Amino acid sequence: STSLMAAAAIAATGMPTTIDRPEDLDDVDLDSELGTYVDVEDSRSCSRAWMWLCAFALALVVTCVVSSVLLAHATFASPIFTPLEPARFDAPVKDPLKTFRGVNLGGWLVLEPWITPSLFYQFLDHVRPATDEKSFCAYLGKEESRTQLAGFRDAWVTEATFARLRAVGINTVRLP
Repeated sequence: STSLMAAAAIAATGMPTTIDRPEDLDDVDLDSELGTYVDVEDSRSCSRAWMWLCAFALALVVTCVVSSVLLAHATFASPIFTPLEPARFDAPVKDPLKTFRGVNLGGWLVLEPWITPSLFYQFLDHVRPATDEKSFCAYLGKEESRTQLAGFRDAWVTEATFARLRAVGINTVRLP
């Protein structure tokens, strides 16, 4: 048929060669700006792809907005995150058994390189640097590790540290 011949000519060259009847143009649209013929079926499939992409993007944006609003509401309206009265460290402790004001003294008795990196700088040239107290002692040996750890522990936290903590109202200390 003529419409099949026109479609084959359009598919092969992108432009119709001869069109004898107006119905041969059913699957061909004239792009008025460019003066070229466009396959309507191709433009429909392109439109469908954009439609699905836009729908997906819209769904993603709506999900993010709703999640953000719900998370903000849960954070600011929750009694877990909203104290009944603001914390005051200068207020006297009425009952020390009911009021805990605490800190964590990490890195003192359990070596942690992210808290006390200066102790671990000496191992940077190793293929596998020390990452904890066990590997620290294995690299240095018994005597050197004892000397370094004793000096560190005597200086990192002292009685003066506890006195300063008490002076600012801290009554609980966590020792990992």
